[in-house]
Amino acid sequence: MQPAFYNFIRSGCAVVSTTGRGVGGAMITIRLSFHGASEAKLVVDSAAITEQIMALDGVSSVDIGSARPEITSAKTRETELRGTTSDGLFDAVLLVDGIGRRELEAAKPGVLDILQAFGWSPKTDDVAVYDMAYMLEPA
Repeated sequence: MQPAFYNFIRSGCAVVSTTGRGVGGAMITIRLSFHGASEAKLVVDSAAITEQIMALDGVSSVDIGSARPEITSAKTRETELRGTTSDGLFDAVLLVDGIGRRELEAAKPGVLDILQAFGWSPKTDDVAVYDMAYMLEPA
């Protein structure tokens, strides 16, 4: 069985910046588009962005990844089974792990303010908060 998701895009990413530790009970995901900026700007901004977001109440870790379409478009057994998808593209992603949904919903305006201060303005549809439902661990 293959699930169907709404407003879901997946992509292989290279880690640009990461801070914090642990897995929270919820996560904010924010797709970022360069819109005239570049990956180089993201690299320059990323350490300060992750550190400032990490200082917000309820946040346990912050990761920024830069999309790698050449990896995402590689043919695999899964893509053969899945068939053609309507996966869109994004340039980068910000992942903010937190204690729970309530805490991250409270932190979200601060996260968006921090991004705005660095010139990153995600669209409303590119921001979501998800609850942790299940986590796989290595055997």
